[in-house]
Amino acid sequence: MDTMSSHQIGFSGELLAASLLQRIFPAIAFPQTVTHYDIICESNNGSFLKCQVKTTNNLENTNGSLYWRFGTSKKTKGVRNNMYLDSDVDFFAFVCLKKNLVVFVPFEDVKSCFFRIPDRHMHKRKQDRSIAKLSKAWNT
Repeated sequence: MDTMSSHQIGFSGELLAASLLQRIFPAIAFPQTVTHYDIICESNNGSFLKCQVKTTNNLENTNGSLYWRFGTSKKTKGVRNNMYLDSDVDFFAFVCLKKNLVVFVPFEDVKSCFFRIPDRHMHKRKQDRSIAKLSKAWNT
């Protein structure tokens, strides 16, 4: 299948992120109501963390450099209106479907309505480092 709907892209990203999160957290769940996060994770100490998943399937060329771009502002009725608050989300999962990779980034490291990862930096080592950092920060 060459063309995926935005719903398929988003749901695929959530499942890919969840499969990685399940490996480092004792329990994960998908909220059954509308929330500002897509996945909730229970840490080893019993605290709950909110993950917002952002997925892309498109590489963009900006000034001759290739980037994977993720929208990091909330949408209301399909329109981007404002940034997430620290009470909304603890970390983001940036999913690149074409490379089958997820990079986890703490909320405080996302400072604008868009987050870009250069194509040359989107690789398995970056994914693995982000998972290790996430696990160390929340599971100690």
